[in-house]
Amino acid sequence: MYRDRFVTSKEIKLDKIRPILSRTDLKGNIKSCNSYFCEVSGHTKEKLIGYRHTIVRHPDMPKVIFKTVWERIQKNKNIVAIIKNRTVDGDFYWVSTFFETSYHPITNEPSGYTAIQRNVSKKALQTIIPLYKKLLEIEENFGIGASEAYLLDFLRYKNTDYDTYVHNLLHRKSFMAGLYHKIIKSA
Repeated sequence: MYRDRFVTSKEIKLDKIRPILSRTDLKGNIKSCNSYFCEVSGHTKEKLIGYRHTIVRHPDMPKVIFKTVWERIQKNKNIVAIIKNRTVDGDFYWVSTFFETSYHPITNEPSGYTAIQRNVSKKALQTIIPLYKKLLEIEENFGIGASEAYLLDFLRYKNTDYDTYVHNLLHRKSFMAGLYHKIIKSA
């Protein structure tokens, strides 16, 4: 059953303008991050650099979402996902995260990933949270394969794909939202 592991935890509201930025190597180890990432997560740069990005993963997040993200970025395709992260104190914050592959400037080989994280609207959360609860419940009872099957059936029932579904949830009248969607569709 879906549960918030930190009963006393509180939600951290993100600034509507400042993004959280991070870069990782190909294994997900953080190579750099901005000061806003440190401010929101409560971790120092020293604690974040060199550690896997999972350091901020909230246990309420369905693993199938990260599986979807990793499958996509390892094929050098961009993706946007809605993610619940955890602070060092056990509080949480929701982000829409645009993931893209970074390339070495000389060899043009993939060298890591960039994540640009922004706040998520209440409307989007009201839609995504019940889906995440169901996916997590399925994972806990039947495994990630069953959760993935449910997600794919859910998207088929909605007559959409993952990218379009997330884009529609995040539909913001902003330049960045349009850019996210254009980049994903062209990848």
